[in-house]
Amino acid sequence: MSSDQQEDGSPNEVNEGGSSPSDAGIERAGSANRSRKTLVTYRSIPGVVQVVLREPINAAFLNRSSAPLLATETPADTPSQGIKAVLRRHKVVQASSTFADMSPLGLDGAAVAAAPDASDRQRFFTFHFPADADLVNILDDFDNLPDVESVTPVPLLFPPGEPTQETQVGSSALLESSLDVLNNQWYIYRCNIDKAWKLPSATKTSGKGVVIAVIDWGFRTTHQDFRDENTNSRIELTFNSITKTPEVSRGAKISHGTGVLGQVGAGVNGVGLAGVAYEASLWAIQAGDVPETTKLQSWIDAIDFVIGQDSGKRRKIILLEAETDKGGNVEMVSEINQAIRRAIAKNIVVCIPAGNGDLDAGKDLNGNDIAPSGAIIIGATNYEKDERAKFEGALASNWGTPVVVSAPGQPDKDVTCGILTDNDYTNQFGKTSGAAAKVAGVIALMLEAHPDLTPDDVREILSSGTPVTSDVGKPVGAFLDAKAAVCEALKRKGVNC
Repeated sequence: MSSDQQEDGSPNEVNEGGSSPSDAGIERAGSANRSRKTLVTYRSIPGVVQVVLREPINAAFLNRSSAPLLATETPADTPSQGIKAVLRRHKVVQASSTFADMSPLGLDGAAVAAAPDASDRQRFFTFHFPADADLVNILDDFDNLPDVESVTPVPLLFPPGEPTQETQVGSSALLESSLDVLNNQWYIYRCNIDKAWKLPSATKTSGKGVVIAVIDWGFRTTHQDFRDENTNSRIELTFNSITKTPEVSRGAKISHGTGVLGQVGAGVNGVGLAGVAYEASLWAIQAGDVPETTKLQSWIDAIDFVIGQDSGKRRKIILLEAETDKGGNVEMVSEINQAIRRAIAKNIVVCIPAGNGDLDAGKDLNGNDIAPSGAIIIGATNYEKDERAKFEGALASNWGTPVVVSAPGQPDKDVTCGILTDNDYTNQFGKTSGAAAKVAGVIALMLEAHPDLTPDDVREILSSGTPVTSDVGKPVGAFLDAKAAVCEALKRKGVNC
């Protein structure tokens, strides 16, 4: 969904300029450095920056940075003189560690503190300055400090933004006008998902025994397609990382999570859609709640919650449904990137929509390289041809070498669950959100076929297909072929299709 359709937050145009600092220990970064911060004008949270240090420090010292050392403290525990000077010069209002205590998530605090990446998280800090502070000067001042690895403004987040007997599945890769309700699920056939469901070497692949955790903007959990043939709920777990409650149906964008959940895991119950992984276990995690698009912590908490939940030895997939303002890859948010890496280190496969801004998915909104997280980045294709999707206006699926695979995601032909009633459907979905839902479902089929596949194995298999047609210099990976992907998973297990 285009961020221009969302009116949360006010514009925060980043422009060159600003006066030279007078604090000792701060040197002005060069004009070339400043210009790289103005490649894209986008909305961010006024006065807030994220800083990643090269070495961890104790966050408790940030708010007493001018006080003398206590007897138990060492200089290594404290911020450098350069950091202290930047905070003083720009009149910092609040300084804190980005990663909050995770005990509200039901996680063992001692276990979290002892985790291998606990020290790494002590390098991430969020600084709040006055809303009218000169953001470019702040970024430049931090950028020039030797103990700072990276500094970025905080972008607003937005939503990026379905077996064969089911009434909406249809029978071919073409739209079927004879159906009573909207479109058929033509993409099931275009991506060979129907063939992956019934391979000669397996009774069926349906996603059974795999958990798909959809981290999104809310869900209509009572929709009829979130039940199986026995009317049992297909949604095994719900969690709202904003309110720390099981309620995941609040806010103005529950249509997004409902649409994603329908495509990835709608049950086979004879009433509507067939989700790609129609027997996978579904976890519905709400992390976005428009207009609370500024609460990055809820997205980090949602990822950490999924990591910490016991799945009964079942493999987990995280489908993280968010993009930045102007449709950028959400991995550019360094703290979210770190949380993704933590999940992948726990052998969780993470899927992310590439975004819908016709941008390079490997660059942040300042033109800098995004540190690879290991996630499966997913582009979108059109219905008419299996080529990179173009949307209304100048928007299109993001592109670039980080995009592993693409799948259908045309907004006016992508049928899924609606929210008006419990039997409502819509074809106004798609883009990279819908594409990512299809890919996440296929990954569940792969992990059911071969549970020992690593996230790198999944990436390698999905990237080995036929490249999608795109503009020169704007690759969007391979086209999703579910049968080929599941067959390769079985082959690596020693079973031939």
